[in-house]
Amino acid sequence: MQILFRLLQISFISLLLFQSCGDVDLKPKSKNESKPKLTLEQVSRFSYVAIQHKGPYQDYAELKEQFFDEIRKQRIIPTGSPFIVYYNNPENTPPNDLQWEIGIPIAEGTMIKEPLVLKDWIYEKVAKVKKEEATPVTQNIYPIIFEQVNEKSLTYQGPMAVRVLTNLEEDTSGIFKTEIWIPLASANSHLSE
Repeated sequence: MQILFRLLQISFISLLLFQSCGDVDLKPKSKNESKPKLTLEQVSRFSYVAIQHKGPYQDYAELKEQFFDEIRKQRIIPTGSPFIVYYNNPENTPPNDLQWEIGIPIAEGTMIKEPLVLKDWIYEKVAKVKKEEATPVTQNIYPIIFEQVNEKSLTYQGPMAVRVLTNLEEDTSGIFKTEIWIPLASANSHLSE
Protein backbone atom coordinates (compact mmCIF):
# COMPACT_ATOMS: atom_id res chain seq x y z
CA MET A 1 0.00 0.00 0.00
CA GLN A 2 2.93 2.35 0.71
CA ILE A 3 4.23 1.73 -2.82
CA LEU A 4 0.87 2.62 -4.33
CA PHE A 5 0.69 5.76 -2.19
CA ARG A 6 4.21 6.77 -3.32
CA LEU A 7 3.25 6.18 -6.94
CA LEU A 8 0.18 8.34 -6.52
CA GLN A 9 2.33 11.11 -5.07
CA ILE A 10 4.80 10.88 -7.95
CA SER A 11 2.05 10.81 -10.53
CA PHE A 12 0.52 13.93 -8.99
CA ILE A 13 3.83 15.71 -9.47
CA SER A 14 3.85 14.49 -13.09
CA LEU A 15 0.68 16.51 -13.64
CA LEU A 16 2.60 19.63 -12.79
CA LEU A 17 5.03 18.83 -15.56
CA PHE A 18 2.42 19.51 -18.18
CA GLN A 19 0.11 22.11 -16.77
CA SER A 20 0.53 25.65 -17.91
CA CYS A 21 2.18 27.70 -15.20
CA GLY A 22 1.89 31.24 -16.48
CA ASP A 23 4.80 32.91 -18.17
CA VAL A 24 7.56 30.60 -17.02
CA ASP A 25 10.59 31.12 -19.23
CA LEU A 26 13.31 28.49 -19.17
CA LYS A 27 15.45 30.13 -21.85
CA PRO A 28 18.80 31.41 -20.66
CA LYS A 29 18.37 34.96 -19.35
CA SER A 30 21.97 35.95 -19.94
CA LYS A 31 24.96 34.71 -21.87
CA ASN A 32 26.38 33.27 -18.64
CA GLU A 33 23.35 31.03 -18.04
CA SER A 34 23.46 27.70 -19.83
CA LYS A 35 20.85 25.72 -21.68
CA PRO A 36 19.60 22.47 -20.18
CA LYS A 37 22.27 19.85 -20.87
CA LEU A 38 21.34 17.32 -23.55
CA THR A 39 22.99 13.91 -23.28
CA LEU A 40 22.81 10.90 -25.55
CA GLU A 41 22.04 7.71 -23.67
CA GLN A 42 21.28 4.08 -24.33
CA VAL A 43 18.20 2.81 -22.45
CA SER A 44 16.82 -0.69 -22.20
CA ARG A 45 13.51 -1.60 -23.79
CA PHE A 46 10.76 -2.20 -21.27
CA SER A 47 7.09 -3.11 -21.07
CA TYR A 48 4.62 -0.78 -19.48
CA VAL A 49 0.93 -0.52 -18.82
CA ALA A 50 -0.81 2.68 -19.80
CA ILE A 51 -4.11 4.45 -19.95
CA GLN A 52 -4.45 6.52 -23.10
CA HIS A 53 -6.20 9.84 -23.49
CA LYS A 54 -7.01 12.50 -26.05
CA GLY A 55 -7.81 15.90 -24.59
CA PRO A 56 -6.48 18.60 -22.28
CA TYR A 57 -4.23 17.98 -19.31
CA GLN A 58 -6.99 19.35 -17.10
CA ASP A 59 -8.33 15.78 -17.42
CA TYR A 60 -5.25 14.46 -15.65
CA ALA A 61 -6.64 14.15 -12.12
CA GLU A 62 -9.59 12.05 -13.27
CA LEU A 63 -7.45 9.92 -15.58
CA LYS A 64 -4.80 9.38 -12.87
CA GLU A 65 -7.48 8.21 -10.44
CA GLN A 66 -8.91 5.81 -13.01
CA PHE A 67 -5.42 4.53 -13.89
CA PHE A 68 -4.38 3.76 -10.32
CA ASP A 69 -7.81 2.27 -9.48
CA GLU A 70 -7.27 -0.16 -12.35
CA ILE A 71 -3.68 -0.89 -11.27
CA ARG A 72 -5.03 -1.78 -7.81
CA LYS A 73 -8.06 -3.76 -9.09
CA GLN A 74 -5.96 -5.75 -11.54
CA ARG A 75 -3.23 -6.32 -8.93
CA ILE A 76 -0.50 -5.04 -11.21
CA ILE A 77 2.90 -4.66 -9.59
CA PRO A 78 4.89 -1.73 -11.00
CA THR A 79 8.63 -2.11 -11.57
CA GLY A 80 9.44 1.59 -11.80
CA SER A 81 8.20 5.14 -11.50
CA PRO A 82 5.19 6.45 -13.42
CA PHE A 83 5.65 8.73 -16.38
CA ILE A 84 3.68 10.55 -19.03
CA VAL A 85 4.18 9.82 -22.71
CA TYR A 86 2.93 12.34 -25.16
CA TYR A 87 2.49 12.11 -28.89
CA ASN A 88 2.29 15.80 -29.76
CA ASN A 89 3.79 18.97 -28.33
CA PRO A 90 1.75 20.30 -25.39
CA GLU A 91 3.09 23.79 -26.03
CA ASN A 92 1.61 24.21 -29.50
CA THR A 93 -1.22 21.66 -29.82
CA PRO A 94 -4.82 22.72 -29.15
CA PRO A 95 -5.78 21.20 -25.77
CA ASN A 96 -8.57 19.00 -27.16
CA ASP A 97 -6.13 17.50 -29.70
CA LEU A 98 -3.45 16.46 -27.19
CA GLN A 99 -2.71 12.74 -27.30
CA TRP A 100 -1.03 11.41 -24.20
CA GLU A 101 -0.97 8.56 -21.72
CA ILE A 102 -0.01 7.79 -18.17
CA GLY A 103 2.22 4.75 -17.92
CA ILE A 104 4.18 2.69 -15.45
CA PRO A 105 6.78 -0.04 -16.12
CA ILE A 106 5.74 -3.61 -15.39
CA ALA A 107 7.32 -7.06 -15.52
CA GLU A 108 7.24 -8.82 -18.87
CA GLY A 109 4.30 -11.21 -19.09
CA THR A 110 2.00 -9.15 -16.85
CA MET A 111 -1.62 -9.67 -17.86
CA ILE A 112 -3.90 -6.63 -18.11
CA LYS A 113 -7.51 -5.83 -18.96
CA GLU A 114 -9.18 -2.80 -20.53
CA PRO A 115 -9.19 0.14 -20.15
CA LEU A 116 -5.45 -0.39 -19.61
CA VAL A 117 -3.25 -1.19 -22.57
CA LEU A 118 0.03 -3.08 -22.65
CA LYS A 119 2.82 -1.23 -24.44
CA ASP A 120 6.54 -1.46 -25.03
CA TRP A 121 9.10 1.32 -24.92
CA ILE A 122 11.16 0.28 -27.94
CA TYR A 123 13.44 3.30 -28.29
CA GLU A 124 16.90 2.37 -27.07
CA LYS A 125 18.69 5.59 -27.93
CA VAL A 126 17.37 8.80 -26.41
CA ALA A 127 18.42 12.39 -26.06
CA LYS A 128 17.87 13.05 -22.38
CA VAL A 129 17.55 16.26 -20.41
CA LYS A 130 17.70 16.08 -16.63
CA LYS A 131 16.31 18.93 -14.60
CA GLU A 132 16.61 19.73 -10.92
CA GLU A 133 14.43 22.66 -9.91
CA ALA A 134 12.18 23.81 -7.11
CA THR A 135 9.22 23.44 -9.46
CA PRO A 136 8.79 20.59 -11.96
CA VAL A 137 7.69 22.83 -14.82
CA THR A 138 8.69 21.89 -18.36
CA GLN A 139 6.85 24.65 -20.17
CA ASN A 140 8.96 26.36 -22.86
CA ILE A 141 11.79 23.82 -22.57
CA TYR A 142 10.93 21.78 -25.68
CA PRO A 143 12.02 24.40 -28.23
CA ILE A 144 15.36 24.62 -26.41
CA ILE A 145 15.75 20.82 -26.46
CA PHE A 146 14.83 20.50 -30.14
CA GLU A 147 17.18 23.35 -31.02
CA GLN A 148 20.01 21.32 -29.49
CA VAL A 149 18.83 18.10 -31.18
CA ASN A 150 18.91 19.88 -34.54
CA GLU A 151 22.28 21.54 -33.82
CA LYS A 152 23.74 18.07 -33.22
CA SER A 153 22.23 16.70 -36.48
CA LEU A 154 20.22 14.08 -34.59
CA THR A 155 17.04 12.57 -36.00
CA TYR A 156 14.25 12.12 -33.49
CA GLN A 157 11.31 9.73 -33.71
CA GLY A 158 8.40 8.51 -31.68
CA PRO A 159 6.71 9.85 -28.57
CA MET A 160 8.50 11.70 -25.79
CA ALA A 161 8.38 10.81 -22.11
CA VAL A 162 8.74 12.76 -18.89
CA ARG A 163 9.75 10.86 -15.77
CA VAL A 164 9.83 12.10 -12.18
CA LEU A 165 12.98 10.82 -10.48
CA THR A 166 12.47 12.37 -7.05
CA ASN A 167 11.61 9.86 -4.34
CA LEU A 168 8.94 11.89 -2.59
CA GLU A 169 8.98 9.71 0.53
CA GLU A 170 12.70 10.15 1.21
CA ASP A 171 13.70 13.44 -0.42
CA THR A 172 12.82 16.50 1.62
CA SER A 173 15.00 18.96 -0.31
CA GLY A 174 12.08 20.43 -2.25
CA ILE A 175 14.02 19.97 -5.50
CA PHE A 176 12.20 18.00 -8.19
CA LYS A 177 14.37 15.80 -10.37
CA THR A 178 12.87 15.04 -13.77
CA GLU A 179 14.01 13.56 -17.07
CA ILE A 180 12.71 14.29 -20.52
CA TRP A 181 13.39 11.56 -23.09
CA ILE A 182 13.46 12.31 -26.83
CA PRO A 183 13.75 9.03 -28.81
CA LEU A 184 16.34 9.12 -31.58
CA ALA A 185 16.28 7.32 -34.93
CA SER A 186 20.01 7.84 -35.35
CA ALA A 187 22.85 9.63 -33.71
CA ASN A 188 24.94 11.05 -36.50
CA SER A 189 27.03 13.30 -34.32
CA HIS A 190 28.62 13.23 -30.93
CA LEU A 191 26.86 15.18 -28.21
CA SER A 192 29.37 17.56 -26.77
CA GLU A 193 29.36 20.84 -24.91
